Amino acid sequence: MKHYKSNLLSSIFLLSLFLFSCTCEPSAELKYFEKEDVQAAINAVEHRSSEALLPFLKHPDQDVRWAAAHGAISLNDSSLIAPLANALLDSIPKIRRECYLALGATGNVRASEIIFEILPKEKDKDCRKAAWYALGKTCNAADFQNVFLAAQEENAQNDPAWFLYWTGVRGIGGGESIKLALKWLKEAPVENRLGAAHFLSRTPNLSLDQYDEALIKAYKKEEDMEVKIALALAFRNDNMLSKETALSLIVDAKDERLVQNLFRAAWTKGLFSAADVLPWLGEQHHPLSRKLVAQWMVDQPWDRSLFDLMSAQLKTYGEEMQSIIIKGILANSQNKAPWLDDVRQRFSLNGTPPHIKANYLRALIHDDQAIPFLSTLLDESQDKVVSTSAIETLVEMKASNRWDPAIDFESIIDMVLELKDIAQIYTIANHLSDPSMNYKLTYKGVAKLELLAQELELPRAMEAYIALQQAIAYLNGNEYETPKPSYNHPINFQVLEDFDKRQAVLVNTSRGSFKVKLNPKGAPGSVANFLLELEAGTYDGRTFHRVVPNFVVQGACPRGDGFGGPNYSLRTEAGAQTYRTGTIGLASAGKDTEGIQWFITHSPSPHLEGNYSAFGMVSEGMDVVRSIQEGDQIISVELVNSENE
Repeated sequence: MKHYKSNLLSSIFLLSLFLFSCTCEPSAELKYFEKEDVQAAINAVEHRSSEALLPFLKHPDQDVRWAAAHGAISLNDSSLIAPLANALLDSIPKIRRECYLALGATGNVRASEIIFEILPKEKDKDCRKAAWYALGKTCNAADFQNVFLAAQEENAQNDPAWFLYWTGVRGIGGGESIKLALKWLKEAPVENRLGAAHFLSRTPNLSLDQYDEALIKAYKKEEDMEVKIALALAFRNDNMLSKETALSLIVDAKDERLVQNLFRAAWTKGLFSAADVLPWLGEQHHPLSRKLVAQWMVDQPWDRSLFDLMSAQLKTYGEEMQSIIIKGILANSQNKAPWLDDVRQRFSLNGTPPHIKANYLRALIHDDQAIPFLSTLLDESQDKVVSTSAIETLVEMKASNRWDPAIDFESIIDMVLELKDIAQIYTIANHLSDPSMNYKLTYKGVAKLELLAQELELPRAMEAYIALQQAIAYLNGNEYETPKPSYNHPINFQVLEDFDKRQAVLVNTSRGSFKVKLNPKGAPGSVANFLLELEAGTYDGRTFHRVVPNFVVQGACPRGDGFGGPNYSLRTEAGAQTYRTGTIGLASAGKDTEGIQWFITHSPSPHLEGNYSAFGMVSEGMDVVRSIQEGDQIISVELVNSENE
């Protein structure tokens, strides 16, 4: 194994004659969050002050050192590389593990050199796992081959496949990485196979054509469902996959998440026509699979026979499916008038859920005469789900040349600026920033945008504010740097001190109930705020406004359209918890913009790690989570005693 040479390494490692000696046990009299220095270390991270964090990395109490090392993961600060490298000499493995992850979070090749240098000396299994994870985030192309050779030699129990995954998503590596991943899929432990499978499925521009047979064999042999789900998506990188093979794999799939990923892979390769997927619209299939298929199908060309068939059997589907499919009917109809009348009638019916009304509005993109009607729905008296869908449809019409030239689009822009709705502002601002629309040459209302930006309430409207400032910069021909949200919401440590780790969160929904175990040490700010909002009843009665099959369910938006939040923001806590099946995390509009919306993953989603705050895991009722559909209600959220403690 090659050893890097650096002055920093010499000072840290070669001159160190003993391990870090501060191994004091935590005080038995105080709990973790009752310790003032633990709170101080966490607050240093909250204030994004690396300098204030430094003393706590050398604190005599291992709880404080752990809090500091863990918090450093969220700082992504290369100035911490030397102090973190020194902390790798700590005798407490759990502290070293956090230091490896924090070094990885810097994304700096210097951190990679340090980790690679000390790795032969690291004996703890969990620390070695963290080290390989961090090497994947920091190794550069020039040093990849040396680290890759060491990965080949590493015990697969230490999960070096996550090194392949992170270098792969960063565009580093090649054919040798594919061969090693396929080798590990044959013989490695499940966690390492999971990393290998995600490397094959999520690495951009990866060609698996010459490995088609090996990939199919690995997929069929795989017994762990989470690994198999990731491998299903890897077929999108395989141009040799045939339509017949894809269909047979889908027919044989025993889990709806497999079906959904296999469909995604097949569509990416253009294997299916709209008619091919028709059988999967039936009630015998999982509702999220049906929805996924329908949403893809309506944007494909239909021949006359399929149009006649779908028109005839439309009413045999449930209401939500009808609201999706009718968009495809309108797209392929030669006589749209009766169908447009039907859509408007359906939209006006009392009791139609907002998310279904939104689907009908999206179908109106095929009616250039619908612009005045859609414009009336921007009014602030409308349900936010409806008004947001209306502006999105109007913008899509304008961008796709379906706009009636007799109608001045700037009048729509002026209406949005006057109404000051954050979702509408966000949508219009992004549209104005689209280079293909050439607004830099034609739009003269930049002064209006600048005035509106000054009037937005921050941090509540941060997402709209950022989009608006990006539009202003683009229209003025300037570069734009996203602002760093200010610290505005201190952690309530008393809530964390009072929290009993034996407790779980019970989420009662219109589909059933599930339990979540929180991770207060891993994400103290997120958990404290979640508990406060839970106690206030904030989540009760809200809906799940976003459901992406085999990805996430997301809810708790005050507006119901995904743009709602409190007038505060939380700090991103991109700590050590990985995104696996049932991870609960906070929705975000960018670093340090989290609020009260949360999501739960259907299956492992490692691409979220480092960007979103994960603060708990579903401990019971994952089948309920996977049954949740858009528009379902969060009836109540409460603390209960966990039967597993």
